[in-house]
Amino acid sequence: VIVPGWKFGMQPNPADESFEITAEKRDYGTAGFVSDTYEVKILNDLKSTVYATGQTSEPVLQISTRNLSNGVYFVHFIAGKQIEVKQLIVSHR
Repeated sequence: VIVPGWKFGMQPNPADESFEITAEKRDYGTAGFVSDTYEVKILNDLKSTVYATGQTSEPVLQISTRNLSNGVYFVHFIAGKQIEVKQLIVSHR
């Protein structure tokens, strides 16, 4: 997933106990226009937020899915005013 100025990765998908988000800031000559922080929100199929990180600049986040039911969720990568959404499947064995 690429948000202008950031590159995000998410694995594994489907997730059982947890999944990992990797975030890499990429300026590409846009200094001053790219947010130094980002946040991640996970929404369920009813569009309710079930998890939020708050602002961070951490390169790796480990997120537990133990409290999430099996199903489809939507992971929002937010940097400044830019938002990208990726689907996450939670499948507990």
